[in-house]
Amino acid sequence: MSLISRLYRVVRANLGSRDDDLSASPPDGGDASAPDDRDERERSAAEPRDPKLARYYANLEVPYGSDLATVTAAWKRLMKQYHPDRHSGDPEKEATANQLVQELNTAHDYLRRHLERRDA
Repeated sequence: MSLISRLYRVVRANLGSRDDDLSASPPDGGDASAPDDRDERERSAAEPRDPKLARYYANLEVPYGSDLATVTAAWKRLMKQYHPDRHSGDPEKEATANQLVQELNTAHDYLRRHLERRDA
């Protein structure tokens, strides 16, 4: 995925659009009908969706209601892919990467705090 298409996805997520492709399958490519995933979807379907949480989950490209391990793994994967040091040859791409990294860090920090409070 190019840096520009990633930026587009982040902007869409921040505007409140829902990316159905992200909720259709787990980010690790696993079986979407596994019992653990089904229980998670049923639990999250019973809870009302918080738009702020939904936006942060979408920024990290994980399904709404994912656990902390999934959120952290997605954050690490995206940080490796979009870190500004990887795009230092082009100032425009580097600025875009800086913005993306800030959004990813904000989403990860917020979800981490939220999930730690929920699990405590």
